Amino acid sequence: EVRVPPRRVLAPVDLSELSADAMVCGLALLEHIAGDAAVETEVEALHVLDLEAEGRPEDLTPAELEQAGQRSLDRFLEEHGCAVAPEIRPVLATGEAREQILHRLEEHPVDLVLLSTHGRSGFERLLLGSVAAEVVRRAPVSVLMVPPPAALGTGLAEAVATQTAPVWREETPAERGKRSGA
Repeated sequence: EVRVPPRRVLAPVDLSELSADAMVCGLALLEHIAGDAAVETEVEALHVLDLEAEGRPEDLTPAELEQAGQRSLDRFLEEHGCAVAPEIRPVLATGEAREQILHRLEEHPVDLVLLSTHGRSGFERLLLGSVAAEVVRRAPVSVLMVPPPAALGTGLAEAVATQTAPVWREETPAERGKRSGA
């Protein structure tokens, strides 16, 4: 079940243009669905920094790498923020991306995960694995995946908006109680 409109959204980002376009596109789609209620949506942008990755600067300490990662995430959000979520909260984690995303979902429950996919398939996906596929399989909440062709700006959101007429309905007290475990 997806809470409409979602109150808390987790948007894992890898700081790539694809990731930025997917975040903007997904948030624009949520804004269309939620209407004025979208301003109440809390969005966290999670960037996972792999301190063991090949190619990382050897002359920087882990603390310096984390500081640089935080600055990069802040800059990314300044450049790609969206009107639907004027205050996207930056969250930096260290480790392996799929595990850190799932750990964040465990520790800080959300209504929806907004995730881009690189669109790898076949041997490349088998060889490299897929963070998105693993998150979809193991996430305790719904995941809105934005594939590369859809992440070419907000064109997808506009196209979907013209083809669909979302039905707005308030959550009933029974549904709120069920969701909160009462």
